[in-house]
Amino acid sequence: KELSGKWQIKEQQAYQSLLTEDISEVVLVSYPLSDYILEVNINMEENNEYEYGCAGVIGWFSDDSNYIAVSLCSFSSEENMKVILWGSIDNQPIHTINTSLPSSLYNPLVYHQLLFTKSAATFNISVDSVEMISQTYPSTWQVPGYTSLFTDHTTAYFDGVALTHYFEDNFETSGTLWWLSQGGSWQIIEGELNQVSDDSGWLLALRNISNINYEFQADVLVGDVDDFQATVGIVAACSSDSSDVVLAGFNKNIWPFSLFTVTHIQNNQIIYQNSTILPRGFLFTSSHNIRTIRNGQAFSFFVDNKPFFSSFLNFQGESSYIGLFTNGARASFDDTIFKATTIQQNLILNGGFEDEQIDSNTGDLPTSGNVWEFQGNASFTACCPHSGIRKVTVPFGEGLVSESLSLEAGDYSLQAFAQNGDGEKCYCSLT
Repeated sequence: KELSGKWQIKEQQAYQSLLTEDISEVVLVSYPLSDYILEVNINMEENNEYEYGCAGVIGWFSDDSNYIAVSLCSFSSEENMKVILWGSIDNQPIHTINTSLPSSLYNPLVYHQLLFTKSAATFNISVDSVEMISQTYPSTWQVPGYTSLFTDHTTAYFDGVALTHYFEDNFETSGTLWWLSQGGSWQIIEGELNQVSDDSGWLLALRNISNINYEFQADVLVGDVDDFQATVGIVAACSSDSSDVVLAGFNKNIWPFSLFTVTHIQNNQIIYQNSTILPRGFLFTSSHNIRTIRNGQAFSFFVDNKPFFSSFLNFQGESSYIGLFTNGARASFDDTIFKATTIQQNLILNGGFEDEQIDSNTGDLPTSGNVWEFQGNASFTACCPHSGIRKVTVPFGEGLVSESLSLEAGDYSLQAFAQNGDGEKCYCSLT
């Protein structure tokens, strides 16, 4: 939405062509966000009429009294370009920060990438992937804002503009205020978020994201526990009234195996739970990364970047939180990262047949969870879940193994690994 200046699309770029002493501004039309990354590539044209020329972004605009802007500026009297942060908080000008850029690397007549990141109340500014400025303004915490492009005393091209809902918290500068606690005692200790109570029950720390397509991850370190079935992990989704919650975490049961468990709770009742055996040698003295990818009702979960579980869950919440949790254990959390996604991700099915037989040592076929159906001569090798040798076999003749899922409309591909014997042919198909 154009507010001032003369903006147009030229050679597949946004171009502000009016050379004026006034600021020329165009607002990026979107809904306001509290945590995000704004990426803009800027190329200023040569300016011989004024002593300086600037182009940049108003990276956060709440109202006329609350805004943060960043300019890339060139000066006729100086060799170096500068990146300048300026603005107003509560109708009071903030301290202006000027950072010079090396003249040998920064030419205003070529494109430069400007990254403006707002995470809670912290603003990080990078130019060409190098962080230049980092400032925290506590009163801006979770205050949504709009973004815009502008020029000042110059004309300029803008390209590669991307606005992504995003936050990252390493607990170095932020406070627990930015995480909404539901039970437990959450404290920042030595750059980590710690839950220091060993009370049983689901103890949560949440962040509001209001999104249904995203990635979220955190590093998790379980503390000393008396109950080896106590669980720690991430909140993959939580409705605004906490009546619908999806949790994913692991316990500290050393023998025979520790379990990674996905739990879906509605109205304080567990309606779905699926557990997967973690590999032998899983070290509890180290942090482990838990990550979820959500696309609407489809959830995929990873531990230390290894896929563990995927399924469609009947999550009812429209406004969603994500977060961290403990149940009967103390734990430390670090390096939380959230990123909204616009491209559909892969849905990793249970192709290894590892988590469907977790409670069975008899070789019987699973009767709950993500069940595969067998026809003809197809059979299931159920032995030894820790060994990774569970598989489907067709010893002779013809057999069929099938699974039914409810998928949204779209394009799909199905991949499987097959080992042929005695020249037999095997096929993999999706209908």
